[in-house]
Amino acid sequence: MSEVTILPRWIDKPASQPKLRVEVMKPWLLDVWELLPTNAPNPCICQPFCCYINTVIFYLKPYTLRDHHHFYRWSDGWHVEKPGHSYEEWDRIDTALTWDSRVVFRDEEFECGGGTVLWHKKRWWMKHWARRRKMA
Repeated sequence: MSEVTILPRWIDKPASQPKLRVEVMKPWLLDVWELLPTNAPNPCICQPFCCYINTVIFYLKPYTLRDHHHFYRWSDGWHVEKPGHSYEEWDRIDTALTWDSRVVFRDEEFECGGGTVLWHKKRWWMKHWARRRKMA
């Protein structure tokens, strides 16, 4: 397994270095596997759902409406959600790689695209594709 480096998107936001695994599909195309830091259980009782640009929500399977009030903090303060307005969740996490993230692999720069959440070796992984960037 070769070293993969995530290039930071913004100067003031340091890139975290999660556990990544790379499979070379073609010289210009990679599969980048990102280990998701979650305690969500196996797919028999958990359903992952990707939303926004890098958020993965692990819902109870089958989908179950919350039967209690849910308190959460947003940018403008605390909010209360009434029972029956959203689904019960196991976990909610943000992935390190997003659309248009850049990674360096074997001294070449690749740009990540979409991905899929998979259960592999008793852990949740996000499998992204990455294509080589053209050098100008």
